[in-house]
Amino acid sequence: MSNMEDEYDFSHPERGVAVIINNEAFSTPGQEESDDRAGSSHDAEALDTMFSGLGFEVHRYDNLTSSAMVETLTAIADMEIHSKSDCFACAILSHGGDDVIPDNTPGAVLLERQDYVLGVDSGVVLVASMISIFSDTRCPGLEGKPRLFFFQACRGTNMDPGVGVKVRKTKVNPDVGPPREGDGAEQTDHKDAEEGNVDIEDSNVETNYDSDIDNTDSIPLRPVLSVSPSNINKDILVMYATPPGFYAWRRDTGAWFTQSLRTILTPYNATYWSLTTLLTHVNKRVAVWYESSYPGDTSMNEKKQVPCITHMLTKDVYFRPKNMKHSTLV
Repeated sequence: MSNMEDEYDFSHPERGVAVIINNEAFSTPGQEESDDRAGSSHDAEALDTMFSGLGFEVHRYDNLTSSAMVETLTAIADMEIHSKSDCFACAILSHGGDDVIPDNTPGAVLLERQDYVLGVDSGVVLVASMISIFSDTRCPGLEGKPRLFFFQACRGTNMDPGVGVKVRKTKVNPDVGPPREGDGAEQTDHKDAEEGNVDIEDSNVETNYDSDIDNTDSIPLRPVLSVSPSNINKDILVMYATPPGFYAWRRDTGAWFTQSLRTILTPYNATYWSLTTLLTHVNKRVAVWYESSYPGDTSMNEKKQVPCITHMLTKDVYFRPKNMKHSTLV
């Protein structure tokens, strides 16, 4: 456990607001193929449960256009509740990608990479622009408080083929924290094949797939080359489903990343473990337990994914219950 002075102050009257923007319906009349993000509603429900369990006041919005996304986040930033809150959280579930613009700095030879997500009208919203809405200047009620952003969206069109390894242990347990009564109820109950988890013994690997097809959250505007990461500000954490330039995988039952978040960030785990420790376990769960199932297309079959965390937090984050004092913990 950390010392109180090493933690953000979570003694405010409110935990804070958590915003979920779930963009699922992208179909355009007359299109032969649908761009809908099947299964995203399961992710929105999972995140709603997760944030509520952590004490947040959850605001969920479905199928927003790009302008509505900006307007909604701006209105949230203007809420008075932030001044009496511990923190702020935001989860965006949508199609996405990256683009590259020239660096206009005199003498610069590099390009600047920009992550974006799409509204259901296929309009582009830059990730950096959304984060800036909750900066100290634009949202002073959150000054000095952690602001947490989670993005379930592609960041390009590259794919991770994974690396074959030789291990002796046949199962990987992604759970975090001491065992407790009812712990199993907090975990997702999928078959091994559905989770992408396979038994491995020495170098013999046998993988079985069911009919649950994996999809991606990418509608790229055009091929681009990623060069530099997006910048963030102090007291901000951003977690992406995937590294820069890569696909983010999703199933009809939910996305690898968001379902893993729900499994790991339980109220119990978040009380006894710091947020960054838990998110590292989310990375491990996605990387080890999942593998794409895309029968008929070898270029997209048996691919891997690992989330990406970037932050400028200056203290630890613990989601302890409001009636639980730090001094009572051992």
